[in-house]
Amino acid sequence: MVLLVLIILMLGVVCTVRYWYPAPIYEVKMEQFFLESTNEPFKDGSAQRFEPPDKVINDSPFDPNEASESELESHGIPGFLSGRIIKYRNAGGIFRQKTDLLKIYDFPEALYAQLEHKIELPQKKAPIASTGQVTEYSGKNEDDNQRLDYVSKTAILPIDINSNDTLAWQALKGIGPVLSARIIKYKAVLGGFTDLEQLQEVFGLPEEVLEENSMYLMTDPEFEPRRISISESDTKQLAAHPYISYSLAKILKAYEQQHAPLDSLGQLRNIEIMDDEKYSKIAPYLCL
Repeated sequence: MVLLVLIILMLGVVCTVRYWYPAPIYEVKMEQFFLESTNEPFKDGSAQRFEPPDKVINDSPFDPNEASESELESHGIPGFLSGRIIKYRNAGGIFRQKTDLLKIYDFPEALYAQLEHKIELPQKKAPIASTGQVTEYSGKNEDDNQRLDYVSKTAILPIDINSNDTLAWQALKGIGPVLSARIIKYKAVLGGFTDLEQLQEVFGLPEEVLEENSMYLMTDPEFEPRRISISESDTKQLAAHPYISYSLAKILKAYEQQHAPLDSLGQLRNIEIMDDEKYSKIAPYLCL
């Protein structure tokens, strides 16, 4: 009973103090303070706080094959898409028509619709090859002081897929300096191409580019690829070939040492993991 009386007296004291001594005016709710402060205009009254300025979009024509990353962004293309466009070009990609922009991964159709009228692609010109070039012109004679408009045309000639001629590779549609260098480098590591389908193994070389140029690609029936001697090479040297993993190289060396001297490469078919597909793939690059 005494405890109850004490509690009632303490509550009475608190209420009395609150009544006669209210909280200072500066004790306001924090959410109200932040609301008012964020909506407060700058002293010059020009803008609200935290309101970003409008971005000025570049409305001039641009060529996606030539524009820099910053220029692409100035046209309203987000940074991550501009980066993908640059990577696509570095890999040998070419924008031949406006809708090719939609081939870029995750490129919005709505953004393309805003950009379409500004995209300006150069007139199609055949790449200059080392041979077969023909030059024509249209226009009036120079004696009439008229400028002649020259149109360069190049006859694309068949190319041996083991050729080291970068200009000949670049004469093909969709293949630029980067891809031509990759083709020649991979050929050197491989030891030479024995089949057209091996070009699909070149990093970044689109399948549609190979299909489009298939009529110009050929192989020399007398070509002999560079071979690796199983008996004279160690495991590391065998594993350096793109078709031979380190584990397979160890198995090849172990089998060769156990059955030395080998009579023919065909004996490698006796290896348990050596199926017909794997054997036909590596056999052209091996010798005893």
